[in-house]
Amino acid sequence: MEELGELIRHPGEEYTFVLEGEVDFHTSLYAPVRLKTGDSIYFDSGMGHAYIAASEGRCRVLSLCSAPEGEVIAATTPEIAKAHKPKTPRKGRRG
Repeated sequence: MEELGELIRHPGEEYTFVLEGEVDFHTSLYAPVRLKTGDSIYFDSGMGHAYIAASEGRCRVLSLCSAPEGEVIAATTPEIAKAHKPKTPRKGRRG
């Protein structure tokens, strides 16, 4: 967790299914929980969260997020969000 830094937060809801291995799921509100192959979790992704591999070997999860498209873009890729932001028209000079 020290290497990770701050927990991840983004708009919407998230569903995660552990495909292989084990992960410790950390949040800003609850005690960590260990998820094993076949386990799943569903939560509000505005809550700080992180997945940390907790087993030897490969660890794979399937994570699905849902939120309005603009909110997801803005939360995950600031550079892309700027490109999708509506441009404010420039005021013309009078003279």
